[in-house]
Amino acid sequence: MKKEIIDTTLRDGEQAPGVSFSLREKRDIAMKLMEAGVDEIEAGIPIMGSETIELIRCLSAESSSTRISSWARLREEDMRAAYKAKSDLIHFTVPLSDYHLGRQIGYWDDVKAKMFRILMMAKDLFPYVSVGFQDSFRAPKDRLDEACSLAEELGIYRIRFSDTVGTALPSDVDALICRYRSAYSGVIDFHGHNDLGLAAANSLTALESGADSINVTVNGIGERAGNASLEQLAFILHFHKSLDTSISLDKIKEMSAMVADFSGRSVAVDRPIVGTLAFTHESGIHCHGQLGNPLAYQPFDPREKGLPPSSIVVGSHSGKAGVIGVLRAAGIRDSEKVVAGLMDVYRNRSRSKKNFLSQQEVLEIYKDNKGRKNEYLR
Repeated sequence: MKKEIIDTTLRDGEQAPGVSFSLREKRDIAMKLMEAGVDEIEAGIPIMGSETIELIRCLSAESSSTRISSWARLREEDMRAAYKAKSDLIHFTVPLSDYHLGRQIGYWDDVKAKMFRILMMAKDLFPYVSVGFQDSFRAPKDRLDEACSLAEELGIYRIRFSDTVGTALPSDVDALICRYRSAYSGVIDFHGHNDLGLAAANSLTALESGADSINVTVNGIGERAGNASLEQLAFILHFHKSLDTSISLDKIKEMSAMVADFSGRSVAVDRPIVGTLAFTHESGIHCHGQLGNPLAYQPFDPREKGLPPSSIVVGSHSGKAGVIGVLRAAGIRDSEKVVAGLMDVYRNRSRSKKNFLSQQEVLEIYKDNKGRKNEYLR
């Protein structure tokens, strides 16, 4: 079943503290997202100014298959700015929980009336209209019911459920999506935040429960702890064969590196899929298994998905197989007994360094101690 990926790196991703993309950087990111096969790019908030309006207008003109959308508050001035940007789709956010209503627009009856008026106007101006229910999982169910019923009554293209503070559990997501899947005839979208580390799990659950699309950002950047990450969900869905997407996995690494560079936020070395050590093995049992079967201790061969090859390193937990693997990669073949005699040297050096050894260090230790190998074999 085909599911859509909506990327919001240029909107929600840029709202991460300290992140600010230049116009050129935004365009470059958008081009990479299009190449990767993202279904929709939420390109920004037009009311923020002429630069965002021009960006959205240019992307809408250049994109042949990727929808370009604008994010807006439930205000006429936001809608006019999005119309000026010639967006393919306008997405309105509507506050629903008690935490938000008093601080933003007013009481719920006022919000409903405004929602009706603005959405009716938007339907005459845009090819697609979407409405998102902010803080869906902390909103009263009767209020959420009324909002969904109004969207259904107006024939709105899409509704979005937002786990705004990232506290929903997968079971909560399943219950909410199932509740409204049968009641809403349009597209259902899910927007998850990662405050408790559940953005990816919740996004997957949303799709499994009947949602048509999910929101992601490259490297998961976003406010506070970030959003569901494009790279993780793309690979999860690739292996979850019943849920299909149009994402090209071989574009992921380059896109991740670009956003890391432009955002000034380095990717953690152990980050799934794109971390530099995501396919690196050190412990003796794992290295021995990997040398015999490349899939023994990793889910796939990264080279087949456009990622750097997996590697074996020598550290404080290494066994002979790991050292032999590194030496053979450098063209050195020696007896297992010789390597066994050097293991304490390798492990102690790694402990002192508090890191694994580089290939050069492994070779230097081997060459420096090879002449004394008989001492180790006594």
